[in-house]
Amino acid sequence: MSNFEFDNEDEVNVLELVQQYEQSLKNNHTPFFEQDDFEVIIEYYEERNQFDSALEVAEKSLLQYPYSSILLLKKAQLFFEMKQIDASLEILEKAEIFDSNELGIYLLRAEIFSFQSKYKEAIFILEDQLEKVEQEDLADVYLQLCDVYEDWGNMLKFTII
Repeated sequence: MSNFEFDNEDEVNVLELVQQYEQSLKNNHTPFFEQDDFEVIIEYYEERNQFDSALEVAEKSLLQYPYSSILLLKKAQLFFEMKQIDASLEILEKAEIFDSNELGIYLLRAEIFSFQSKYKEAIFILEDQLEKVEQEDLADVYLQLCDVYEDWGNMLKFTII
């Protein structure tokens, strides 16, 4: 799940951020970055399937921004990708406490439920969000609904055969 499409200039900036982060670790120094910078660094490691490194960055970022629903969402996404479902759902609950309007929380929760073959629960979450989200976010919810129905249909197809 990539939120960043890098061009050459952006890639250089990302690499500089990652180098600054890694250098601070080598110096046994706790790095300070803006929240957006932490998101970029997490994404960098995540895209390279370096989940342990991404998780370490997420942990350090939450020390500086403990109430950030976005950073909690990133951490939950990492746990989901690492197939640590219970940890991911627990983090999503915490993120929802801090920002119950963050759509990403519900999209990820629905994705997790779909992964667990809990299709009705996933659909319930997404249909609930259809009534709450801004117009510009409707497409994301509908796309996730399509994915859930597709997964459910594929599962039914294999059970019938």
